[in-house]
Amino acid sequence: MPKTKDLARPKWPVVMGRHIENILGVFGHGRHLALLISLLLLFLLSPFVAAARYGTVVINTAGVIVLLSGIYAMSEQRRLFVVTLIGSAVAVTTNLLVVVFQIEWMAIAWQGFTLLLLGLFSVAILEDVLRRGQISVDKICGAICVYLLIGFAWALGYGIIELINPGSFSGLPEIEANDHVGRVMQLRYFSFATLTTLGYGDILPRSPVARTLATLEAMTGQIYLTVLIARLVGLHIVHSTSRAGD
Repeated sequence: MPKTKDLARPKWPVVMGRHIENILGVFGHGRHLALLISLLLLFLLSPFVAAARYGTVVINTAGVIVLLSGIYAMSEQRRLFVVTLIGSAVAVTTNLLVVVFQIEWMAIAWQGFTLLLLGLFSVAILEDVLRRGQISVDKICGAICVYLLIGFAWALGYGIIELINPGSFSGLPEIEANDHVGRVMQLRYFSFATLTTLGYGDILPRSPVARTLATLEAMTGQIYLTVLIARLVGLHIVHSTSRAGD
């Protein structure tokens, strides 16, 4: 009889395997979590290193990490994986050319390629988040990633507008004309202030195109938060409660 009880008792590797499966079920594959961490790293790191001697190099390196994390998030979609891989290579190359040659049209090309790439990331991640299935923590991280990507993408769009039509924004601090990364950082601040509808008023859109894009960004931010994020978090709580009851 004792031997029978020992055989019926689950072995510790089986128990550990079940725990690992439960963890993976909650966090998914961590693809969106990796992108979220890299986006937050870029967001928090850049203001502190911008004025340093090699600050631009550090910021560009953090940007490359974001692109690599975005490519990793596309790893389960073969076509998009290849497209984003090629797009990332083009964006990094144009960024290096901007740093070396400091030519305005190259800066427009770099911001344009990066903007399209962030758009691809956002659409693909949003499609994955809205796909049927369990609402995992990784899916919620993906939804937050899309929100941050919207802010970064709009900042690049504002940067292109300012390069094409200087003076489209008033209140921008004075920086060197060739400091395109610094200008994007300033407009990133304006972008997230608009996305979250904080509206401090220190930087203002002046041209009709800039005002239109700012209005669209504010509307997008509010609709996104109230509709998508709230729904995902609510479904996640429901699924967690159901698992606890079972």
